[in-house]
Amino acid sequence: MEIRKNENKMMKKTEDAFARLRNFTPSQLHTIDSFVRKRMVDMVIAAAFILLALVFAERPKVILYERPSTSPKSAVPATSAVVTPVPEGNKSVSGPSDFTSDEFRIQDKDVSKLCGAIKADHYKLGAINAPPNSVEWLNAVLQVGDLFDKITDEKPDLVLTAWIRKLKEQTEDGRTKPFKGLKDDEQKKIKRLNRLIVELAYPKEAPVSRSLEVRNIFELDGNYAPPPELIIIPEKPYNLIAVLAGKEKRAIMRDYTGRVVSLKIGDKMIDESVVTDIDRLSVTAKKGKKKKEYRIFEVKKKK
Repeated sequence: MEIRKNENKMMKKTEDAFARLRNFTPSQLHTIDSFVRKRMVDMVIAAAFILLALVFAERPKVILYERPSTSPKSAVPATSAVVTPVPEGNKSVSGPSDFTSDEFRIQDKDVSKLCGAIKADHYKLGAINAPPNSVEWLNAVLQVGDLFDKITDEKPDLVLTAWIRKLKEQTEDGRTKPFKGLKDDEQKKIKRLNRLIVELAYPKEAPVSRSLEVRNIFELDGNYAPPPELIIIPEKPYNLIAVLAGKEKRAIMRDYTGRVVSLKIGDKMIDESVVTDIDRLSVTAKKGKKKKEYRIFEVKKKK
């Protein structure tokens, strides 16, 4: 009985709906039809995109690991694989000082060229158990405890940075001992020192480490500037830009770092020279018995 009542209600609602449709004008029916068709097209397009997304979407990779069998029948024979032991002398101690293939690729350097340059200097490096001309070979070389001493003995003209000198002091004892017997902190310092001295000795072949731990961009005194003793000042560290005439003549000069300064007679220059004369187009400076003349227009005379 209840079902019969529900069916009657549905029929009445359907009849009412058709009755309302009969009351619509043709233009209203056309509008409704257009709206329904447009929405149907939009729904079909959306469904197509969803289907394509599901088809071409990258599915997560599921890796199934088999539980190792404990049965004697499935055991792998001892002769089926050969395990090559890593020699203790070149045990891998990876860290920020290590060379990486990305460093060579990004900085457009060649691993084999750096390896060749080091070999060409005939250092007594001992047995290096790593593939020749490889990043692994270079990282094994960084574990040679006295590599710093070998390179500086071969190249005594290298100008050591303050950071290298500090590492040299910190590793004085460790560089005389076998590398594998040192503590982790001592090994890291020696590798850091060796990496920096290789970069300094072979600037054309060696990539520059981008690790802040290796480079230590902050100097030991907390400043960014290099220590004064490492600054190489050119023979003529200034260019004369202009001369200001007045009660007190002043020379406007740009030093080799790009800094513009104003100097008067008696002022000391960056190379310890003292300004002795300021002319209309030139400035004369004197350091001991040596004189330097700066001119606004430096013209070389033809011989």
